[in-house]
Formats: sequence, C-alpha cells, structure tokens
Amino acid sequence: MASIQKKEWIDREVMKRASVSSSVFESIGYDLSRQILEVQFKENGKPVCQYTNIPMRVFRALMFTASKGSYFLQKIKGRYPEIQVSK
Repeated sequence: MASIQKKEWIDREVMKRASVSSSVFESIGYDLSRQILEVQFKENGKPVCQYTNIPMRVFRALMFTASKGSYFLQKIKGRYPEIQVSK
C-alpha cells in the first residue's frame, strides 16, 4: 500500500490541470516526462495531491472513464505513492 506524504510537491513547477466533469475531482493534470498525476479534489477545501509513477495508460483510462472517482479508487488510490501538495 502506498503511503501519503505531506510535503512540498516534487518540484516547484506548477502543473497545468484541466477541469473535468466529475463529482470527486475539480481538475486533473499529468506530466508525461515525470509520470506524475495531479488531482484537485472537490471536497474538504479542494486539496491537491500528486501520484507518482503513473503510466500514461492509467492517466488516459482515468480521463476517458465514465466514473473518474470509481476508477481512481480502484486503480490509483493506495497503489501509487501519494504526495499531498496543498490542503
């Protein structure tokens, strides 16, 4: 199981995120060269988290699935390292 780390994100570069149609996420971004997924949640003050070592196929599946929240819980959360970027 991946652990949650509360620290600064991997570097200071701001990742571009796109707004998505989801009841769970406000926006989602992906850095292909570093394989980092960044999500902004809708609940609890809209925290931003990064997930590392995410293959492009996982990001694409997340973006094209009908239920982004379900896919995230089944395929990403707890399977990849998580870094909380902001509260």
